Amino acid sequence: MASERSVRIGAGYFLIPLAAGLLYYLSRANYLLFHGLAEIFGVVIAGAIAMIAWNTRHLVQRHFLLFIGLGYPFIALLGLLHTFAYKGLSVFPAAGANLPTQLWIAARYLESCTFLAAGHFLVHRLRPGLAVAGFTLVTALLLAAIFVWPVFPDCFIDNVGLTPFKKVSEYLISAIWLLVMAILLIHRNKFDGPVLRQLLLAVGCNIAAELSFTLYADVYGLANFAGHFLRLLGVYFFYWAIIRKSLVEPYSSLFRELNLSEQRFRSIYETAPLAFVVWDKNCRVTQWNAAAARIFGWTAAEVLGRNFFEFLVPPEDRPKVEDIVEALRRGTLANRSVNTNLTRDGRVIVCEWNNSIYRDREGGFAEVLSLGLDITEQKKAEEALQHQSEMIKRFAYSVAHDLKSPAGTLSALAELFRRKYGDALDDRGRLFCNQIKQVSLQIGDLVQNINTYIVAKELPLRVATIELGELLTILRDEFAGRMTERHLDWLEPDNPPAINADRSALLRILRNFVDNALKYGGETLSRIEIGYRETGTHHQLYVRDDGVGLPRRDENKIFEIFHRGRTACGTSGAGLGLAITRELAGKLGGEVWIERPQDHGAIFYISIAKNL
Repeated sequence: MASERSVRIGAGYFLIPLAAGLLYYLSRANYLLFHGLAEIFGVVIAGAIAMIAWNTRHLVQRHFLLFIGLGYPFIALLGLLHTFAYKGLSVFPAAGANLPTQLWIAARYLESCTFLAAGHFLVHRLRPGLAVAGFTLVTALLLAAIFVWPVFPDCFIDNVGLTPFKKVSEYLISAIWLLVMAILLIHRNKFDGPVLRQLLLAVGCNIAAELSFTLYADVYGLANFAGHFLRLLGVYFFYWAIIRKSLVEPYSSLFRELNLSEQRFRSIYETAPLAFVVWDKNCRVTQWNAAAARIFGWTAAEVLGRNFFEFLVPPEDRPKVEDIVEALRRGTLANRSVNTNLTRDGRVIVCEWNNSIYRDREGGFAEVLSLGLDITEQKKAEEALQHQSEMIKRFAYSVAHDLKSPAGTLSALAELFRRKYGDALDDRGRLFCNQIKQVSLQIGDLVQNINTYIVAKELPLRVATIELGELLTILRDEFAGRMTERHLDWLEPDNPPAINADRSALLRILRNFVDNALKYGGETLSRIEIGYRETGTHHQLYVRDDGVGLPRRDENKIFEIFHRGRTACGTSGAGLGLAITRELAGKLGGEVWIERPQDHGAIFYISIAKNL
């Protein structure tokens, strides 16, 4: 590839002296024709530069070349007027050799200053509209100075030759080009090697052209020809610089990225465990990867061009899949779908499909890329797990029922025994009766908690708008007796808002928190506070007490099922109440957690999602 590029560059440089010889021969035969062709060719190249610069402005990161490209139409306009002003074309009959020379100098000043000003945009961004307005203003002032006022200095006097202004201008313009070359060399790290080389050649040709124009006394002479040819060569080199920077490199990079993307996609397509199936609007398979062949058993050669309903969808599932296809065509179906499929050996498997729709230019349905995953074993595992869960739930209900009746009977018998034979019992015997009754009641509570826990996991939510003030009133009335008996203070927010939640679930959670505080707060408990706050996504309620608090070792386990924390009063908890609150909080789109204030007590939190 590099040798081929070198051959092309060498051939291009070989053509330069050949073109110079042909143009020189043409200039000697008919100078006006040579001059007109050279200038018009320069105008055409300048126009091409401007069009390329404008239409690729979004692809170029640095705006150095863009600024120059925007200036070239105005440079070309002055060059075109310079061509028409030549004696013999009769566009400006009264003008002599001075007018085209003035227009030439004006064009060269504009061109060299454009390159010099472009250095600013090596490190700054360009506003194209403002740049075009600036070039328009400068060009208009130059033309007015030549044609309207006229104040532009003379550049050529018949029978005398070039004026001092013209010669000084050529040297000054050459100096400007040298500054441009210095800027390019200083910032050479901002250009690729080939682009920098083309730009330096363009600047070098312009410097040589300006020096040539200081030597001629005849506008039809050899020095004038050399200046025009070198200037044309400079435009040509800049044209290739902007072509490379604005078109060749961006599109080469683009195609390189596209090629890499295609390679990545091809690698994923061939090695992914997902079935890649592409099908058209008539349900004919157009692509079928190796994973699809492995999952379903058919090779790509066997299925391409076939309607997938013929071999992939079981008859009993076809109405469902037809509805899915129709919904995809309308764009009303979520991308994910699950249905049964057939394999080549006749097995029925369950697949999860994720579908991406490709549309044509008119927005119509063209193709669908369906990514399929065999979830048959997963479904079987889910069904087995569901069955096991049902069995465990039935067993728990059965055990709870079988325990509840004996526990109630034992409690009744203990009470009956104490009443009937209490007088015959000593203190130790009466203590045993009370303990038997207490244990039987604890068994009954445990059975009730087990049932509540199971219901909490299975029962669906009934979301409605709840006035928190009314809910807290119910809670306060429930615990009023115990609060009064222990002389405890009850604090709650003044104007709590209305929220969306399940009333029973939220009441059960808060009731559990308050009961927990009363049961395990200890002798130091003096108040219970209910509070409310919110975040962007959740409501938060908390129950705070100033009791003995919770041991640090229990913080991370307290919401686990059957966890029993040793309380301040020496009483053991049942181990299900807070586990139930965690299950219910999950159904409400939130969570429960505990915080330990620095002084004493505990704060239990529940969050409820706002989007229920």
